[in-house]
Amino acid sequence: RKNKTNGKTIHIGRDYETKIKDLVEYLFTISDYHPTCEEIIPPQGSTDRRCPDTTKLKNLGFRARVDLYEGLRHCFDWYAQKFSISDVV
Repeated sequence: RKNKTNGKTIHIGRDYETKIKDLVEYLFTISDYHPTCEEIIPPQGSTDRRCPDTTKLKNLGFRARVDLYEGLRHCFDWYAQKFSISDVV
């Protein structure tokens, strides 16, 4: 039986737009890290938001059970339990 995903790109995520700036700010919040950031004009062609086409993922039967921010929180908490801060800094 041939694997349905063999040789294909499958985007994993949610099918709504996420601004990179919002993602970074949320990661800073959950990590209790509050650096002083300077917003600069990104180089031409840079990605400022993300909205993947998850059609192939849905066709494989995948349905997300948590939203992006809840997933990031779970991921951060898992890493915080598995690694000491000196391991990741």
